[in-house]
Amino acid sequence: MAQDTKSNIQALNDAYLNDSVANKSIKPSQVNEIITDILDSYLNTTDGGNIIKAVTGNASEISGTDIDLSIANHFYKTITANTTFSLSNIPAKNMTFIIAIKQGGAGSFTITFDKVGYAVNYISLDLNDAVGALTELWCRYDALDNALYINSVSGFIAL
Repeated sequence: MAQDTKSNIQALNDAYLNDSVANKSIKPSQVNEIITDILDSYLNTTDGGNIIKAVTGNASEISGTDIDLSIANHFYKTITANTTFSLSNIPAKNMTFIIAIKQGGAGSFTITFDKVGYAVNYISLDLNDAVGALTELWCRYDALDNALYINSVSGFIAL
């Protein structure tokens, strides 16, 4: 598929939110292709043909609300209140990272990201709000746009 990642993410989001598959504007086989393109983009983020950073390695627990991008690219946090995250040590190049959010306490908590020094674009930010539920946030910092793009993926169960 010759669309860029942002178009693919938006098309997938549109398919989900607007039931485009049922309306035949996107074929079921195209949804799988879009998902594959998104995953390929996240796992092989490139800048001029060079892999910048793939999402790999052990997850780092977020202490407080600051996400330090210099120490990892896979993070996790149990939230027990509505939480606003901030990013620090933002790289000069594109970067992808994952944040796993677990609902603690009574559940139904929300998250946001501050917009200090960069734009934040929520492609989808729907957290599973059940106690113990997990939601993964697929994040991409685009250095050219100086913007953070976030897409949430729910449906995981706590172990």
